[in-house]
Amino acid sequence: MIRSFLRCECNAKKGTLIDIDDRTLPLVYPKVPQQDNGYDCGVFLLLFFEEFLRRKFPVKDLLSDEVLQWYEQSSALELRTKIRQILQELGRSSITG
Repeated sequence: MIRSFLRCECNAKKGTLIDIDDRTLPLVYPKVPQQDNGYDCGVFLLLFFEEFLRRKFPVKDLLSDEVLQWYEQSSALELRTKIRQILQELGRSSITG
């Protein structure tokens, strides 16, 4: 799916078709921290991408056989609180704006 998307994007933006396969773009399944409940999966995804971008695409870390220790369950609560505050702020500003 990702490869198909990239092929279409390249064709649309550059007008050329590129060959993307397992050799040119291997899929990686990093060992990332998992939530210990049934409702923080989206928050954990956001935490992963935040750290991934902060660490400037740490491909070497993603290829490791060890679980990445980038964040923990308590980080999810902190991020949910931050998201709630942002949404409340946006709600207040749309009422007064």
